[in-house]
Amino acid sequence: MSARSLSTITPVATKNAPPAAASYSQAIRANSKLYIINSFQATFKTNTLMIDFVYVSGQVPFTPDGKAVEGSISEKAEQVFANLKAILEEANSGLDRAVKSKSPNFHIVGSCFFYINYFN
Repeated sequence: MSARSLSTITPVATKNAPPAAASYSQAIRANSKLYIINSFQATFKTNTLMIDFVYVSGQVPFTPDGKAVEGSISEKAEQVFANLKAILEEANSGLDRAVKSKSPNFHIVGSCFFYINYFN
């Protein structure tokens, strides 16, 4: 069996989250069409599988109009998750479809509550 992939990469932008810095994007959506060729059968059979991934850039506690959120770490984390949610919704996805979250600074502040609140 062999596989071959064709990808389409599209930037994601929404006015419901702070703008991306410099030349960055708020997120990148990658649509891949994966062709699986099964050569173990007497006749070659090709199956097609569509795979969608959204890679979201790191978010900061800023409102959609670019103002920093003042207050506790909880209020700042709430804004970060609101930004993530808005970006994912623009990409026709959501927090409920998250596969991986990677942020060492987020773990340092001990915000497990937010992971439970948003990903449960």
